[in-house]
Amino acid sequence: MNISIAKNRLLNQSIPSYGNALNALMRQQWSSFLPDNLFISAQASLAPQQVTDRDVKTALAAYFDVLTRNQVQPDVITGAGWDPALLVAAALRKLGPTASAEQIRAFLAGTRGWPGISGRYDFKAIPQRGIGRGVMYMMRWDIPKQTWVGVSRAGGVPLAK
Repeated sequence: MNISIAKNRLLNQSIPSYGNALNALMRQQWSSFLPDNLFISAQASLAPQQVTDRDVKTALAAYFDVLTRNQVQPDVITGAGWDPALLVAAALRKLGPTASAEQIRAFLAGTRGWPGISGRYDFKAIPQRGIGRGVMYMMRWDIPKQTWVGVSRAGGVPLAK
């Protein structure tokens, strides 16, 4: 996207989409014009300090360990494929490497309570996606620290003051 268009859009809206939670945008392309209070809704992988579910914390610890070992900072790109890949791997572990697409689909459709870096998945309650708005957090870009800081609990519930 053209920088001047991005700047005008960013400065004229208070909450850009989760798809903009990219380190390259925040630290390089947008750094010269970021507002002091840039907020965004994001999944648990950008708000680990706000997560209370022990199993999701365990999933996040494994994710952050891999990122740290590879000197990669978390953002929407690094997290986007993590849970889907692990869900398919779980299906293949259970069903075997010759599982059909329909068997994998049925396994996923029946999955409930699976803890990933985005939260707990329940494909029976939320078909096709497994997670909904309840796993989203409000985040603020901390300019001096060059990172996202959680400002809500899951589902956007404000933090206690």
